[in-house]
Amino acid sequence: MLNSDGTIRWKGENHDSRSFNGSAVADIDMDGWLEIIAVNTAYANDGSVLWHNSSCKDGLTAAGNFDDDIFAEIVLINRKNGGRIYLLEDDGTIKWGPVNFDGLGGPPVIADIDNDGKPEIGTAGDNYYYAIEHDGSLKWKVSINDNNGITGSSAFDFFNDGSSEILFSDQNNFFIFDGIDGSIRCQIPVESATLLEMPVVADVDFDNSAEIIIPANTVYVGGEKGLIVLGDADNGWPGTGKVWNQHSYHITNIGEDGQIPQNEPANHTVFNNYRENMSIPQKKGCYDITASYLRSASSDCADSVTLVV
Repeated sequence: MLNSDGTIRWKGENHDSRSFNGSAVADIDMDGWLEIIAVNTAYANDGSVLWHNSSCKDGLTAAGNFDDDIFAEIVLINRKNGGRIYLLEDDGTIKWGPVNFDGLGGPPVIADIDNDGKPEIGTAGDNYYYAIEHDGSLKWKVSINDNNGITGSSAFDFFNDGSSEILFSDQNNFFIFDGIDGSIRCQIPVESATLLEMPVVADVDFDNSAEIIIPANTVYVGGEKGLIVLGDADNGWPGTGKVWNQHSYHITNIGEDGQIPQNEPANHTVFNNYRENMSIPQKKGCYDITASYLRSASSDCADSVTLVV
């Protein structure tokens, strides 16, 4: 943990760690303070250890509410002995898991992808992208090509129907997967070495319609490198937030002006997602109306004056 001037505030060393790990920040116990979940350990804001689960080793995390209480659970993608998914309670105990899959496992995304009012989990392996139900059962898996098996993903409700779609890029293509059954809604050639990066969604041009930002590189394969931005040809996608500020993005962590709130609302009680931007229905017709060309439409000798704008 660093201070605002870059000096070290405290250093947590209780968690198991290796390269390509990640942490999540959330008020998992609803005490009004953010906790840092680094792999298999939760730290309080002062650096003290709240819990440590030695049965779950290194990995990548996200926070969401998967039951009927007010507390957040932790999705842990355990990469120590191949791909395994755990769901941990807010006190670090295992709620379910492990659920095994191929590859090491990419950063988890949390979203309601089938409009059932409960969050699902998405993660990438080597040969398949997996969607996992809130209870740990497999919802669907779809074939991909990703030899690293650590690639990130995100989600967005492009149709405002309550079912979010999954955005993912493997080594050769960018995909939008239907959240309900995993069918491919969009496939565009984009090449990448797939090292933890993910497509993200934001309104980058302030047109009240979401855009998709996709990274590409030529580390392992040819093709283009840089950023690719996609938008709907008719600006028909819903509006969304204009800021995506971090790899472990969650909506309540950042304001539209780029400021970090001093007291962050618990994202799992407001949006209950992780690595998914908000979907804002577009306004129909005119909006933000401003009066202009004000003039009188009656004679000077009239008892009343009619104004036209």
